[in-house]
Amino acid sequence: MVAVAATAGSLYMSNVVFLAPCDLCWFQRIFMYPLVIIFLIARARKIPRIWEIALPFSALGILVASYHYLIQIFPQMSQTCGLFGSCTDIPFRDFGYITLPWMSLTAFVFITILMFILRGRELEKR
Repeated sequence: MVAVAATAGSLYMSNVVFLAPCDLCWFQRIFMYPLVIIFLIARARKIPRIWEIALPFSALGILVASYHYLIQIFPQMSQTCGLFGSCTDIPFRDFGYITLPWMSLTAFVFITILMFILRGRELEKR
């Protein structure tokens, strides 16, 4: 559900709000969108050890989202700009610190935690 909500949210922001994703946003999408498909297939076919497939996606997503959030907070750290705008731009900020990369980071961290919980449960069954 976390991956579905994150994917739906990113599609909403780009297709309804018309907020063009920056380069780092695209990389976060590259790591989030496949998780929806992976989890749906795993659920339908009851594939065990799905965490082995999902963890690399969520871990890489954490790295990209963390870097993206960091350069938004400290824009002087970034020397790059993207095709659709700078990755340091902050289109909105809730509660003073919640930006789109922060939301993405939260989703990736939550998915990672859930995968470690799933891993622990599967290892206990052995």
